[in-house]
Amino acid sequence: MLVAGWADGYRNATFRVLERLRAPARLLFGPWSHMATDTSLPGPRIDLVPEMVRWWDRWLCGQRNGVDEAPPVTVFVRHSTRPAPDLDEQPGQWRDEPAWPPHRASSRTLPLTGADSAPVAPAPPGQGAAVDRLDVRPDVGSAAWISCAGHLPFGQPDDQRPDDAFSLVCDWKLDEELEILGYPRLVVRVGASAPVPFLPGKLCDVFPDGTSTLVARGFLNLTQRRSRTDPEPMRPGVVETVELELDATSWVFPAGHRLRLSLAGSDWPNLVPPLGPVTLIVERDGSALTLPVLGGPGPAPPPSLPPPRLPRNGAGTTIPRSGGGSCGTCSATGPRPRSTTAAGPGCRTGRCSSSGTRARSGRRWTGRG
Repeated sequence: MLVAGWADGYRNATFRVLERLRAPARLLFGPWSHMATDTSLPGPRIDLVPEMVRWWDRWLCGQRNGVDEAPPVTVFVRHSTRPAPDLDEQPGQWRDEPAWPPHRASSRTLPLTGADSAPVAPAPPGQGAAVDRLDVRPDVGSAAWISCAGHLPFGQPDDQRPDDAFSLVCDWKLDEELEILGYPRLVVRVGASAPVPFLPGKLCDVFPDGTSTLVARGFLNLTQRRSRTDPEPMRPGVVETVELELDATSWVFPAGHRLRLSLAGSDWPNLVPPLGPVTLIVERDGSALTLPVLGGPGPAPPPSLPPPRLPRNGAGTTIPRSGGGSCGTCSATGPRPRSTTAAGPGCRTGRCSSSGTRARSGRRWTGRG
């Protein structure tokens, strides 16, 4: 039984494991970050315990409870939403899929030559195709921040326009709704002015007002374009065909939005900044983005998953975000979430082992409870 989340940096491995298992398997894939499913930002949140007990009852205790007769993949389908570092709940719906990859999935290829973008640079003498050139900024990527983050101060991805402004951008206007589920893949003709460049790519949902929401990302050290184990420096100025796989994703793009591909040469703080000035060269001719597209209704009735359990006082599960006092040792704020172990009387958030004695910052616990 595999459990994963779209906001978690470890999501790709779960699909790859599922594809290779030769035993009974189930994948429960939610909207969550690298957190417990009943306290995660973003939600919706669920109580995972009954799901695990059903699985173990079947395979450890031999109970015929039907868990092995249900579709093996339960996935949260993400719908378009505006970005927020403290997004509480991701719009969408749960769906069962009888197979992975889904049988009704197809590929849609979008050539970069057909995208809307800023004017490309004229081709240099002797080079037949128009090219884009990008002087790499080492701080691009901070709008998406780090993978896995849920709570502040790191938070979830924000509006991507500050990064898009210093990236090579390709836009496609969507005349009808588009749902994707799986791995977007890019084949791109790329070169660089330095022997050790990076190629990060982002897939974004652009609202009519320009707001850009991150849907999927990926990056490649171009010295590993042919082998992960035997790196080979790029020849400065030489354009080669490179393949870049973005993270697995789920997203429903509404009609009237734009689908955006942003290419950059850095992804701070996920990647070490370039060693020096770098210029990327991208030829749109011969470059294309391929999307895993789903069509038609879901093949199974929507599943029902248990909501988070209420604490004994019936107050509801509390997600610590801001307010409610702070701990002078770990600087955490807010009441203790139900899923953590109780700390000493000093830190009621459960994030450290402070016992309430005077911390180095000179503050005591000032929260309620």
